[in-house]
Amino acid sequence: MDRMLRVGWYRARRTLRRQWGQLATIALLIGLVGGLALGSITGARRTQAAFPTYLETSKASDIQVQLNADAATTSIDARLYDPTLTRRLRHLPRVTRVTASVSMFALPLDAHGKATMPASMADNSVGVVGGVDGEFTSIDRMVPDQGRLADPRRLGEMVATVKAAQLLGWHVGQTFAMGAFTFDQTTTVGSNGIPVSPPYFRFEARLVGIAAVSTDVVHDEVDQALSYVVLTPTLTRHLLSNGAGFTTYQLALQHGTADVPAVEREIVAALPAGTTYNFHLTSVIDGQL
Repeated sequence: MDRMLRVGWYRARRTLRRQWGQLATIALLIGLVGGLALGSITGARRTQAAFPTYLETSKASDIQVQLNADAATTSIDARLYDPTLTRRLRHLPRVTRVTASVSMFALPLDAHGKATMPASMADNSVGVVGGVDGEFTSIDRMVPDQGRLADPRRLGEMVATVKAAQLLGWHVGQTFAMGAFTFDQTTTVGSNGIPVSPPYFRFEARLVGIAAVSTDVVHDEVDQALSYVVLTPTLTRHLLSNGAGFTTYQLALQHGTADVPAVEREIVAALPAGTTYNFHLTSVIDGQL
């Protein structure tokens, strides 16, 4: 799915520069296995033992699924977070936990309150994401490399991955003005790829932590994931109420890898007609190391 994530971001940015409303074919895949291996992560990042250790200590999900659908063939927009679908997945026989990582249309604002597009966001390197139902906190957990985790109850705190902070030039303790856009606002953009209408929601967020993620210990370049800025669950819920975000669902299974084939079939059977899907297995990455 990390390979798909890169493709998704490339297609997203190419499309956003022309017209954000043509997003029906974009599957923005965020937050597949976010987190930091506990203990001496710095020395372990490049060892073959580091990633399996990370999987255990971060409570990594076993399977991730990203959905897409043509609006003409299904009654739901399968790209966006759907609590009904979450409940349906949660009740599958072998599933013990379902969380979601949701990408956001959020950009930094300049001193005049205008949205900006940092080069690292424009070239598909950094995205903004939020966790739902425990993603990044109890499943695929993040542990700060610098600073601390954001308080999940607050709107105004966030954490960046190591690479995202480097690309953006952000440091722990800095506060940034941000603007969020609704899905409808993304239908009309200027030549810079930024919506022509002002953000529907403005907020200030302090960078309280910088975290290493699973991709820091993955050797195969195919599985080098997008770097991202993680918003708090409280802010994520607020943005979701306005329909802004593409979704990847993460599932923890009773018997781990052994349950994957059966659960994949059950997921497909549970999806609305007309929904397309892509699976990513954590065990595939683990097996490559």
